[in-house]
Amino acid sequence: MALPIKIAAPWLRVVLIESKQRKAAFLREAVGQLGLLDVEVEARRADALLTRNDLACSADLVTVRAVRLDEELSRIIGFLLRPAGSLIGFGADGPKVIPR
Repeated sequence: MALPIKIAAPWLRVVLIESKQRKAAFLREAVGQLGLLDVEVEARRADALLTRNDLACSADLVTVRAVRLDEELSRIIGFLLRPAGSLIGFGADGPKVIPR
């Protein structure tokens, strides 16, 4: 969902997190083919982001798709989001803002 957001708002900095190498490679190719700037694709699990101090409290928006929002993921999202940031989950029933 982040790529359509980036296309609609090209001034945003976007970090895409994908744990599967093959999907991350697809995202890199899509970013290149679309000519999108300021997009980073991280081929790792979300918990590895906790070591990236440059990402701490830096996100205005975090989107998640097809994942269970458990305590560990909530902790990671809390690390990434600014105090007034938002979380949007995309599931089978469509997008919804998830209260923090």
